[in-house]
Amino acid sequence: VKWTPALAVVALVAWLLTTRRVREAAAHAAAFAATLTLVYAPFLVWSPSEVLAAYERQSGRSITPESVWYLLLRPFDLAHVRTHISFAAGAPRWANVAAGLLQAAVVLALVAAAARARTQRAAVALAALALVAFLLTNRIFSPQFVLVAFAAWAVAAALVVRTRREQLWVGATMATAGLANEFVYPFALPRYDVTWVLCSLTFFALALALTASLALRAARTSE
Repeated sequence: VKWTPALAVVALVAWLLTTRRVREAAAHAAAFAATLTLVYAPFLVWSPSEVLAAYERQSGRSITPESVWYLLLRPFDLAHVRTHISFAAGAPRWANVAAGLLQAAVVLALVAAAARARTQRAAVALAALALVAFLLTNRIFSPQFVLVAFAAWAVAAALVVRTRREQLWVGATMATAGLANEFVYPFALPRYDVTWVLCSLTFFALALALTASLALRAARTSE
């Protein structure tokens, strides 16, 4: 969650460059770099090992049951809940590599779509959705990711959704997805060993469908 806004910066800089706004692209990148330095520098000076540990410990983690990849691997007996749903699911190495490659492909596709956007509204919406795509396709997934996803969905929807009926659909989808995720963790329904998987499936199905729908709408936005 900490560094994912950088993906939006990359997408917006790409759009500014493709629309030949080099000065604006440089200013945008410089403002982000300055903000990042302002926020991170004091903590790096105070305790660099603790700041870097958040990235070093996460980067080496493998597929967890909370991720969408577990739902795809479980039917083939390639992943299991071993101790807790937030710990490694014991997926084979090739699955972790494939998950990383597919994640990169999805994010790059959205960045490329943002770069080719015909309007500023579409570019910003696609840049926001790149964050969501990264989090939803990550090898690990945590409840706090939903906070970033909600903010990004709201921004994208505000820019590309026009009718009240569509706004209601977006809001209802977000609310249902968020509720389903609550019963993956931290709350538990009866027969948790079954219900959490159903709730996780519901969350990812709705979240991915909403992200794809907003991305397609943004890519088609011409005004």
